[in-house]
Amino acid sequence: MLREKLQVFHVILLTYMLQTGVVLFSLPRLVEENLGPNGWIGLLAVFLIAIANAWLIALVFQRGKGKSVFEILESVSKWLAYPIYVYLILVWAFLGCLVDAQFVFIFQMISFPTTSPWVFKVTILMLVVLYVHTKAYSMVKAASMLFFLSIWTLVVLVFPMQEFDWGRTEPLLFHSNIANVEGVLEVYPAFLGFELILLLFPLMYKKFRLFQALVLGNLFSLFVYMATTIVSLGFFGSQYIGEIMFPVLDLIGYVRLPFVERAEALIFSFFIGKVVVTVGFYYWAAKEALERIYKPRRPTWLVVFLIIGTYIPVRMLDTFHQIQEHLALVALHATVISFGLPILLLIILSFKKPGRSVQKG
Repeated sequence: MLREKLQVFHVILLTYMLQTGVVLFSLPRLVEENLGPNGWIGLLAVFLIAIANAWLIALVFQRGKGKSVFEILESVSKWLAYPIYVYLILVWAFLGCLVDAQFVFIFQMISFPTTSPWVFKVTILMLVVLYVHTKAYSMVKAASMLFFLSIWTLVVLVFPMQEFDWGRTEPLLFHSNIANVEGVLEVYPAFLGFELILLLFPLMYKKFRLFQALVLGNLFSLFVYMATTIVSLGFFGSQYIGEIMFPVLDLIGYVRLPFVERAEALIFSFFIGKVVVTVGFYYWAAKEALERIYKPRRPTWLVVFLIIGTYIPVRMLDTFHQIQEHLALVALHATVISFGLPILLLIILSFKKPGRSVQKG
């Protein structure tokens, strides 16, 4: 039976959907704080790092001839692969959990401040379980559909242009400060997510143009990030934007629509689909790794187990600052995985003879 294969546009849209999430609403402040007044230029440097990551992933796909990353890891030793699986499970599951907690905190703050956050958490997690319950190919197709339901929200960037002043961005063009390594690491998580495409290799044709797809997906995310950052800086000014926790939400708050009282609550609501895709794919990736250790009759229960296992400790985080701190820490580990895993796979493949296939060990 032939398996359905992904198309290039699927990977382009999925890359964007996995990257641009809740971080978009605080990105102008993060850029200003960590990359300096030349932050919008610093985004180009962060983008080039993401392209290097994409090149490593595409190289693994090419050298491994589309084989599963798990098969490549287990070709050395299945037992040696287990500690790696445990690390992947912990990082990916907790990252998905913290992204959900971050979204729920902001959503409750701007829309339903008197409602228990667990009402929203349980609702989103039910959607995540239903989303992950489907096959990987169906998850990608659903992400493509949700892309078209949410992409229109970028139109709201046009409304604040009436108050936009290039004079507020002039210091950015001539400031001498440059981004440092620590600042880049703080902003790079905005480009995380597409490394999960490593697990979708079996769904691609052997001659799939993976690198081009990843570059285009990252390029679209860069366009959204730069447009959002420049408009926010031109609206608020670089001297004030660092004092606003969610500049983009405040920016949208100035938009007046005839059919809705608070535009920011409406726009933020449309990000639920993006959050379900991001959280769902991280839990799905953790489930795929866990299945290499233990495979039950009903894999969906693994997702439920991972959700419960991660939300028990995350529940102890009472403030948004605590959530942000732990999210930044887990994102740092995810960054290590995004580069370290492809490099490890390339090292394993380099020891394989050109005509020899990778087999399970």
